[in-house]
Amino acid sequence: MRRLLLGLGALLYGAVLASGCADKAAEPTPALPVSRQGITSANVSYDNYIGLLINSRCRTCHNPASDLSTKAALDAWVNEKTYANAARHSVKIVGSIVQSNMPIARPLPAEEKALLQAWLDRGAPQK
Repeated sequence: MRRLLLGLGALLYGAVLASGCADKAAEPTPALPVSRQGITSANVSYDNYIGLLINSRCRTCHNPASDLSTKAALDAWVNEKTYANAARHSVKIVGSIVQSNMPIARPLPAEEKALLQAWLDRGAPQK
């Protein structure tokens, strides 16, 4: 009986969590607190745009207080807000965002995805 109750509780929790994500998906992605003006695929760098994008968009879910983050994601790059760490994991970061539509609740606008891809294509420059 206890197993049944635990199973039903887990099912209910999953349904509530899924409905919360579905509700968030309908919300527009808020603007970043920095302008993209002047930032192009030819000059995008970690220092002028990508660092802020990663830290503002990813840390919403990938942080020690969130149930949505995995230990691997935290250990890989989110806990360390440094260029060296972002560059080391740039393929994984960009792939997760561009190909997997991360963040799940609010996928990034096409312009931000394009700038991430351009940063990776340019060799993930710091400056």
